[in-house]
Amino acid sequence: MGGAITQGPGTQPLVDACFLSGGTGAVCNRVTGFGTTNITAIDGSAVNLAQFVTRGWDYEASYDFDLRGDGNLNLRVIGTYLSDMIIDSGLGAPPINYHGQSGPVASFGSFNTQPDWQARAWVTYARNRFMSTFETRYVGSGSLNTLWFESPLGAPSNTLPLSVNDNSVDDAYYLTWSGSYDFPRSNGDQSMQVFWVVNNLLDKDPVIAPGGNAYPTNPVFFDTLGRRFRVGVRFAF
Repeated sequence: MGGAITQGPGTQPLVDACFLSGGTGAVCNRVTGFGTTNITAIDGSAVNLAQFVTRGWDYEASYDFDLRGDGNLNLRVIGTYLSDMIIDSGLGAPPINYHGQSGPVASFGSFNTQPDWQARAWVTYARNRFMSTFETRYVGSGSLNTLWFESPLGAPSNTLPLSVNDNSVDDAYYLTWSGSYDFPRSNGDQSMQVFWVVNNLLDKDPVIAPGGNAYPTNPVFFDTLGRRFRVGVRFAF
């Protein structure tokens, strides 16, 4: 996609883009004072991207099993693999492939990064008026920031810009249990349904991915609340 309009990427990404261009890119016109000891102003208004390219695969599979006693078991899996997320700002800095970044740093303005692999799987059992579902959500491992590089403690490269001791973000699994039971009227029509949901059933802590927001993780991908319960009743009239 060419000529995409996006909100300003933020002050630090603009400075980083100017730095990556060696101080010669068009983006440096937005950074007043770049190359001196003091940056006095940064223009963070909306920009036109030269090019925004994403490549990858989406997949889905589903299968039903008929069980004894009028029961049914359904298995379903959906997922995505992102191989490329290339942002060319058109402001002089070279294009950057942000695929695999699951840290909280946005790629460029309103386009958000994501890990290479994401998937969800459901197992649903249904029989008569009862239904129960277990859902597993997988968030693949990734990098905190694709612009950074890892530099072990004590290495000479520690003094270089964009070096970091650990640039990795772990993967995560979350399990949700939900279900419902229908109470019929005397004529067989549904009258009342009780339902429940337990999110983050195993009470998994979020992985560490600090920076860019008020959380020590990325709340877009990782659960920040822990195990929680919801129970309700629906009526049909």
